[in-house]
Amino acid sequence: KAIRWIVCDDSISVQLLENQDPVSGNLPTQKHGFRLGGDAGEVQVTRRYILAAFFHSTSQVSPWIDSLNFLSPDLHECNWHKNYTRSNFPFGDFDPVGVFCEDKVDGNILLDDYQYPVEFMQVNIRIVNDMNGPLPPEIGYLMDCRSLMLENHLR
Repeated sequence: KAIRWIVCDDSISVQLLENQDPVSGNLPTQKHGFRLGGDAGEVQVTRRYILAAFFHSTSQVSPWIDSLNFLSPDLHECNWHKNYTRSNFPFGDFDPVGVFCEDKVDGNILLDDYQYPVEFMQVNIRIVNDMNGPLPPEIGYLMDCRSLMLENHLR
């Protein structure tokens, strides 16, 4: 499912793959005139594939209660999150929940402006989201992921 999503449905990956350099095989870092995180295209496509594999693997029996914008084809993967506040989050005030990143230049959390390469990523799925199924082996290759928080999903 993850590879099918990458090559058929993910507009960012499809754009990068369609513009692969025929001589070098390198993928571009540009889409419609703006940089995609400053990362090499293959880094971003790989990261999106791993996160898609994670999403599909942990929703095998039933879908997540809240997708947290995962697999949004036109969003940078660092925007695959939602902001939860104390009023709508049962375990405290966590903001954001989902995937979020910091950049390599000044350590700022990346929200909408991806001028610099991703320094590290956090995946925080602390909300009760009815996740089920195994963690996919691909998750071990998410090299820039500093933390994976899933504590409310222990069964």
